[in-house]
Amino acid sequence: MKDIELNPINTNLRKLLQAGVALILVLFLVIYFVILKNNHNMPKNKTITFENGRLQMFDDQITLNPFPDRIAFHYPYFVIVKPTLKTSAVYNLDKKQKEKEVKEIVLDYYNGNLLFNRGTTTFYNKKDLGLLCEKAFIKSQNEVLCVTKQYTNDVENKLISINVSTKIQKDIYSSKNIITGVAVIGNDIYYGEVEPYTRKNFIYINKQKIEVSDIVSLIYPMNNKHYFASFKSVLNNQKENYYSIVDGKAIKQEEGKIIFFK
Repeated sequence: MKDIELNPINTNLRKLLQAGVALILVLFLVIYFVILKNNHNMPKNKTITFENGRLQMFDDQITLNPFPDRIAFHYPYFVIVKPTLKTSAVYNLDKKQKEKEVKEIVLDYYNGNLLFNRGTTTFYNKKDLGLLCEKAFIKSQNEVLCVTKQYTNDVENKLISINVSTKIQKDIYSSKNIITGVAVIGNDIYYGEVEPYTRKNFIYINKQKIEVSDIVSLIYPMNNKHYFASFKSVLNNQKENYYSIVDGKAIKQEEGKIIFFK
């Protein structure tokens, strides 16, 4: 009796199935180890808080000097600026890890675009903007907001918009006082102001002026709500506080501590 020969088509099909199973196994192992590596790199602490001059940045604790160290926040990027060292550390809050460190005094960072001071000039990436910004925020790929002095050697400043391509400037708000912070959240421009003699503080949402009980140092979003932080200074009794902005009112969240991310 003759042996029954295997159908060549069935043999080829069997080989294809074996190759398919092997490929699936390799893909599974690659995905497994990528997930394992990512989980290993994820911090145990998922929050960012600031208290008594110490920044708890996920699992790291960083000391910030009252001056000249500062923070820039343009979600999802959180920047720790150390001007004396001429370094700025950029963290990505979505990834919960440090994204990069740059040898510049950063004013703002967003999607790879860098706004920084070098000497007496502010740069947007490699482009010289032709003036010095005390504070700044990247509104779009081609527009930045800049807080700059109205007159040399004067405390009075103003908020302007700069077209990065043309360098054309447009005044947004000129203050007889001091503009203390600026940010764009959604379609709204937020900025803070303090009257140095009366110590009255205000926050503006576009052109809506709201009196608040503390200096507006940094304006930021968190969990679909809007907040401002007040850093220690002679203008707020040397206390760190933060406030939520709800329906035209500033509501204190905690005294002596600021929560930036949770």
